[in-house]
Parts: sequence; structure tokens; C-alpha cells
Amino acid sequence: MEQIDREFKANLLSIRETFLELLVADFDQKTSASKQFTEALRQEFKKRLHAPITYACELLSYTWQLQLASVQNQDQLKQLKVFFKHKIEEILEHQRGGSGGMSETAAAQLFEEDWVQYDKSFKVRLGKTQKDARQIAEEVNLVFNHGIRSRRTTRHFQVLEQVNAAKLLATTSDVQLSRLPDDRLASDYLSAREASLSGSVVEAAAAEVKELVTVVMSRWRDIVSGAGMQFISQQDAVDIMMEINLTLEECEEVLKERGISFSSSPVPFLNAAHLELRWIAFDHFVQREQRRVKEQLASLHKFKSSMRDEFMSILQRQKGDVDRASIVGGRYEESIEEWLDNLLVGFAADVRGQVLKDMPDASSAAERAYQH
Repeated sequence: MEQIDREFKANLLSIRETFLELLVADFDQKTSASKQFTEALRQEFKKRLHAPITYACELLSYTWQLQLASVQNQDQLKQLKVFFKHKIEEILEHQRGGSGGMSETAAAQLFEEDWVQYDKSFKVRLGKTQKDARQIAEEVNLVFNHGIRSRRTTRHFQVLEQVNAAKLLATTSDVQLSRLPDDRLASDYLSAREASLSGSVVEAAAAEVKELVTVVMSRWRDIVSGAGMQFISQQDAVDIMMEINLTLEECEEVLKERGISFSSSPVPFLNAAHLELRWIAFDHFVQREQRRVKEQLASLHKFKSSMRDEFMSILQRQKGDVDRASIVGGRYEESIEEWLDNLLVGFAADVRGQVLKDMPDASSAAERAYQH
């Protein structure tokens, strides 16, 4: 299930990026020679081109998540029933030849023991699918580092550090630019050009600089939060990095007007700002993963009461061999249905794989369609 979810999200993201590139390229081709479109107007329209495709992808992603949640609940309940089905069969086999159903106290105690066993195995399986903080840090850095490499010739990108997972994991919120006290930001990154300028003037300038940076960081938080269950794209990362680079130039103008500059160069300040961008994304996806695990556990435990009632009802109502045979027969029928389901799913997967294998190259499909 997790693998299918990841593949779907990756493919949806790839489709979105591909169509955006095609749309922008087509727009450039049709407007580059037009006198009605100034460069500023063209750039403004380019930003608006993203909205309909992004909205369509977000709607599709939301629909997918609803469907996925429904399937996961069904799958979880199915696994739970299979587990307790085997437990009931073991108990019935052990009690063969006896008379009378099991007492409520004994059935309840057996259920709690079996539930603890299932809960433990479920947490082990869940732990194997859970992303740890290092894995998330590596995924965030992969997106940002690739974005930096794709823009190496662009101003400011040439001096950016390609952060590793260890550095991102060691970063805490109290050392980020947007959260530094004004005096700390002033002492770490700024210096007065003239000795006559007081420390309060430098701190006031630091407060203005921090406000400019905070605006970008707040917008980035909104973008990351709005991603839903998707991961950030490389284009999202490049766009926000370019925005923080432009903000640096605004900061330099503000400092210049007040006779202040960056202590040695703006590079440490710029890299600190970019590190905060990464940390915001990293922190969001760590918390999202933790929420996912909690929701999975909560989903499991909401089935406990109904499963307990079914378990106890079966063990208490069986009175003899006829009742046991009826219960086992019903379970056998369910097993046959499960086997048929798995057989059909496997057959469908084989057919899908063969169809995809025999299909012509999809990358040139648009060109072939256009030619015909």
C-alpha cells in the first residue's frame, strides 16, 4: 500500500511538472513576438498559468487520499479478522469434543491476550513503513540540493551550501534567522560602517531585516502545509530560494540606507536563511509522518470493540460439534473468498504489467498524436 501511494504521488508530481513546462513553453512561443505582452506582463501571466493545473492535481490528490484511507481501513480490518479467525480456529480445535460455550470472563481474558499480541505485531509492521527523521532530512536535502545544482549559474546560487542530513538534523528552531533576538542577529551578522552608530541603531536595522525574512518564511510554511500528502517539488524549492535571494538584496538596501552592512559578507546570512527554508520543510514532514502513525494506531483501536464482541460471541455461543462445524465452515468460506481476491488481484497485476511492457514509448505520445 505504501509503495503504491509513493508511486502515485511521484507520478502525479511528474505529470504536473511536465504539463507546466509544456504550458509555459507554449505560452512563450505564442507571446514572445507579441508587442502586447511586456516582459513584466508575461512573467505575471506565467505565474497564473500554474493555478489551474496545480488545483487539478491537488483535487486529484485529495480524492486519492480519501480513497486510500478507505482502502487502508478495509485492509486493516481484514488483517485483524484474519488474525482472530486463526485464533478462534485454534481454540475450537483445542476444545473439540467438549460441551458448552466458553465463559464471558475466560473469553474476555483470551481476547485481551490475543489483542496484545496483534497490537505488538502491528506496531512492528508499522515501524517498518515509518520514515525516520534522517530519511526525511535526506529527502528534503535532495530536492534543495538538486535545485541549487540546476541554478548554479544564477546569482547567489553559486555561494549556497549543499547541506547534508547531519547538519539539518542538528539544526534547531532557536538558531533560525526569523526567530533570533534582534541583538543576537545584529552581533552575528551585522556591523556598523561608522563607529559613531550605536548598538541600538544596528539592532533596529536587524529587526527590519528579520521582518523581511520572516515574511518569506511564513509564505514557505503556507506552501509546505498546503502540499497536503504530497512532498515538495523541486520547482517549489527553486522558487522559494529565488525569493529569499531577492529578499537578501532588499536587506542590503535597508542596511545601506542606515550605514550598516553584513559583517564580512552576506553569504553566511544567505546560507542561514536557506537552511531555515529546509528546516521548515523538514519539521513539517516529520510531524506529518508522526501524525500518520498515530492515525494508523487510532484506526486500529477503533476496531477493537467490534472485534471483541465478535470474538466473544463466537466462543460463547458454540455449544457442540454442530455449532463448531458451522463456525469453521463460515471461516473456511471467508478464506476461499480471500484467496480468490488475491488470485484476481495478482492476475490483474500481471495483465497490467504485460500491457505496460507492450505499450509504445509514452514520452513521444504527444508528438505522434500531433503528427497524426
